[in-house]
Parts: sequence; structure tokens; C-alpha cells
Amino acid sequence: MKKAESLQDFLTSEGYIKVQMKRSVAGHFEIDAEVERIAAFLLLVDTGAGKTVLHTETAELLGIAWRILLKVVEEAGQRGPP
Repeated sequence: MKKAESLQDFLTSEGYIKVQMKRSVAGHFEIDAEVERIAAFLLLVDTGAGKTVLHTETAELLGIAWRILLKVVEEAGQRGPP
């Protein structure tokens, strides 16, 4: 019988990496994020969030066509930015 690997070993084998989180004065979890060496920014980790939200300037810097995504979200019945 094969020994079960730890969750950490499994996640590492799937390409996940460990990141250091810090707690803000307001009690939120934050990480210093960098995306493909294009942009570095502070990322708020909200484990209960149903959506991922980026500032439009960050999205543009990363090459994300957010205006197209906004149109898709609005067509799906939402009002305003995702």
C-alpha cells in the first residue's frame, strides 16, 4: 500500500509554492505579489470572496483586456465592474 503524501508535498508536486502572508492593521491577510516580473503589488487575500478584483491600472500593466471582461460581466446580468 502506498503511503499517503502530505498536503504540502501534493501541492508542491502540482506546482504550488509557499508564500509569506502578513496581517494588516485592519486584520486582513496580505501578500507581496509579483506576476511574471511584469508588476509587483500588494495583494489582499480574501478567502470568502466570490471574485478576484484588480485595479484597472494593474490589469492593464499585466495585459488583461479588462474592458472586454467588463462587457462579458454586464451581459451576464451584473451591474458595473466585476
